[in-house]
Amino acid sequence: MSTVTVGVIDVFDPRFADDPTGAVVVPVNCLGAMGAGLALAAAKRWPEIVGPYKAVCRSEAMRPGELHVFAANRRVWLASTKRDWRDPSRGSWAIECAEQIAEMTHHRDDVVRVAVPALGCGLGGLSWRAYGPAIAEALRGGADHATIYLCPPRECR
Repeated sequence: MSTVTVGVIDVFDPRFADDPTGAVVVPVNCLGAMGAGLALAAAKRWPEIVGPYKAVCRSEAMRPGELHVFAANRRVWLASTKRDWRDPSRGSWAIECAEQIAEMTHHRDDVVRVAVPALGCGLGGLSWRAYGPAIAEALRGGADHATIYLCPPRECR
């Protein structure tokens, strides 16, 4: 049986980023900008996801609260926690993304570990204390299929 583990992890840890049985969740906006935070780090580490991400944003197919996985790299899951990079995230969108992450683990037998940052709580501006428990609860729906590692923001460690 798998679990949701809340603790200090690096979402770019090789257990997730380089292991074919691992997946990494990266919070993004819906404008196609990957200019800061984990999105920028992911764009540098996995440049193959940038083109498909920008294309789905240009087509307006990416909506806040949705999870996207591209064929270019099926181990990097993009969670849209805000519409515009200049705006704050919404708690409801972060929770919807967490629910979709849990659902995705039901359909991905090849993924046994998922690294999830504090969705919307970093540059998105959400309070981890306010939304962390709800995000963790939403992720528990996928914990019977994969071990989900949820990492709180630095100021809460």
